[in-house]
Amino acid sequence: MEWSLYYLCNLNDGKMYRPDINQWTSVVNNPLLGASNGAHSHDKVHPAWNKSALTKTETPGALINDFIDITKDIEGDILFYPFVAGYDLDTEIYKVNEDMIQYLYDNDVKIITIRPDTLYPYLNERSIPDDDDALIILRAWLKNQVSSKKKIRELASFRIIGNAKKYTEGAKEYHERINHMTMATIGNAEWQSNPEDYMRQICDTLGFEVLPDRLEKWRPIAKEWTNGNDKNTDWFEIQAPAITSAIVENRKMPLPTLSIWNQITVMAYLMRDHGKRLILPTDNFPLDTQILHGYLK
Repeated sequence: MEWSLYYLCNLNDGKMYRPDINQWTSVVNNPLLGASNGAHSHDKVHPAWNKSALTKTETPGALINDFIDITKDIEGDILFYPFVAGYDLDTEIYKVNEDMIQYLYDNDVKIITIRPDTLYPYLNERSIPDDDDALIILRAWLKNQVSSKKKIRELASFRIIGNAKKYTEGAKEYHERINHMTMATIGNAEWQSNPEDYMRQICDTLGFEVLPDRLEKWRPIAKEWTNGNDKNTDWFEIQAPAITSAIVENRKMPLPTLSIWNQITVMAYLMRDHGKRLILPTDNFPLDTQILHGYLK
């Protein structure tokens, strides 16, 4: 969304401010080129409200209060994506988010929020694809520094679906509480399925003009992005259920490489849909549905 606003409206003549290097830099023409995960060829400005294991707080502007101090007197349109590092906060994350929104509102920041309406992704599947980083997040979230993947998978698979239901309900209440401080709130499923209509609405709300020539170039990029979201949905709604059915039925099925997030989802779906637990003896997760069948309880 941040990149789309910069690009569609040619804000600041195609420039964005980077507080970490104290410079205006050119906005990329396609954030998906060369990005292995999402739209990360765009150097989004992503300050955190609080410190965490994965937040580089020594970088100028890495924390929101520092970011506001650095940018408050700079002329131009400065867009940023603030976040709460909430891996170990449980449902307290919404109270902390509310504090962050109040701070931004008090500092005259125009706020657009995206409300999570779907249960998945359950944790950080999209933003933290690397297993080593995923393990850091999972240990913080579980509040358990257990070392083995085997135990982490087991603990997380018991919690992710119930946790997601709790968070989705909490998100609805949270967005109702902060509604008076925001300029717009969009459901994540709506945004991901129809970004053009919502970008037009957001630009109108903020008083930005969508440039026709930019819109034509933006559309195929947006389509590629929504295709990526469709693949994500396909995993949770089609692929993972198909894998669990094959495991339960002791049916041979080729498996792709599964990240620890994927493995946890498979184990959780086995319990949710089939009432079966997958008890693996080691950290290894065999990519063979019939071998996995042998470990069902």
